[in-house]
Amino acid sequence: MNLTIEEIHEQYEPSGDFEKYQVLATDMGGDEPILVRYKNTGEEWKAKSLHSDFSYFSAGLSDFDLIPKEERVTGWVNVYKDENGDLEFSFRPYPSHDEAFNNRKQIDSYFATIRIDVKRGE
Repeated sequence: MNLTIEEIHEQYEPSGDFEKYQVLATDMGGDEPILVRYKNTGEEWKAKSLHSDFSYFSAGLSDFDLIPKEERVTGWVNVYKDENGDLEFSFRPYPSHDEAFNNRKQIDSYFATIRIDVKRGE
């Protein structure tokens, strides 16, 4: 990653809804070199470490992930049916149909693997 902390703040935002969210460092080393802190109203500051691709979990979207502002998401997601017949989706899109299909978590409730192409907020 060759972005400064200021550039990250200009180009990215957390996927979750926080009162305050700051990138503190990008050179912490190891598998999670990015240090962020976040806060909600009435709470103390808390810290998390992110992977170099700005993700908190390596296999799923979380509120702590940094995503590009004006993000367009394209990829493949798994669709599941819960016990009430409502649809649920995998946390993050996979780059290929095969990768999504091979990473199904709830085999018994698996419904389909579909391609998505959406702009955030649409």
